[in-house]
Amino acid sequence: MNIESNKNENNVRGRSYYVKFILAPTVLCFLILQAVLHFLPAAVPGVLQTEFTFNLASLTACSCLLALFCYYSTKFYLPWWRRSMIFFAAVIFPPVSLIYVKRLQLLQIFPNYMCWEALIFLGCLLGIFLLTVLSRELTLYLFFGALTTVVSVGSFSLFAHILSLFAAAEWLIPQILSFVISVIFAFWVNRKYVFSGKGIWWQELQRFVFSRLFSGFVIEFALMAFLVEICRINQDWAKIATAFLVVVCNYILSKFFVFMKK
Repeated sequence: MNIESNKNENNVRGRSYYVKFILAPTVLCFLILQAVLHFLPAAVPGVLQTEFTFNLASLTACSCLLALFCYYSTKFYLPWWRRSMIFFAAVIFPPVSLIYVKRLQLLQIFPNYMCWEALIFLGCLLGIFLLTVLSRELTLYLFFGALTTVVSVGSFSLFAHILSLFAAAEWLIPQILSFVISVIFAFWVNRKYVFSGKGIWWQELQRFVFSRLFSGFVIEFALMAFLVEICRINQDWAKIATAFLVVVCNYILSKFFVFMKK
């Protein structure tokens, strides 16, 4: 009877915790964002230079507010590393998502920015929830895996844009450059923070590069070529799809091949 009572009490406490420190601040920041977007341009003429720029600046400011609120309000409920993950996720995820809403021309689906901002905050809410309940290793891996995806996709888009300035609509060169950058970044964060590699670093680096080459050539490059060249899918969409698939494959390889526990 006491065990059942404790379970019910923990469930109630857990629901109260998520409502107070995750759901409430997320909804509050979304409402603040909408208030700024609706009332500031009318109150201050000339503030709305371009709709996207103003929306991105306002969303970034509210993302920082959400990150600070979650970080300090959970001080006595979550360890510092989880709060740090939540902080960076709340800062990075919303503005990057809005940038890709515009880049992938998703406004053609829902032309109203408010719809996409609501979806972004919903995704942020889900992400924060996952960062509070998963195991330490999986939480860190998913966080840094997502961050590696941002680095990979962001560097790919940057190099693709640079090449487009020279009238070179080529996906292979940006793919190679983004692959090299993301591998270096992923090895550092996985060895230092996720799997706590204790072996000889250059041997682990060799295995890490080999595993990334395997997942990169077998999955990423082959799938990119199939989606872009054969299916004629937008190269940014193809890059995002392959990047998330590679994250799963790389977790298995990193855990059981690269950073093996003796």
